[in-house]
Amino acid sequence: MREGRISGIDHDGRSMGPASTVVHKDTLKKFPAMPRLLEKIGTRVVLDDGRLDGLVSQARSEKPAKVARNYLKEVKLI
Repeated sequence: MREGRISGIDHDGRSMGPASTVVHKDTLKKFPAMPRLLEKIGTRVVLDDGRLDGLVSQARSEKPAKVARNYLKEVKLI
């Protein structure tokens, strides 16, 4: 996996390479800052299997919103 990208996995568990972000044009009109934010996220968020498993595990014992917020603070997105 390349840093800053999340690889896609198909229904058979095979890697499909880097995933893409798709945003409806109406959403972009409503939130014009979204492209900048998505670019920022794409360069900072690294979710390898170990990290993702850890976050999922935490979310089972804590509120998922709290786990997400702590992770976003850790990667300095909020």
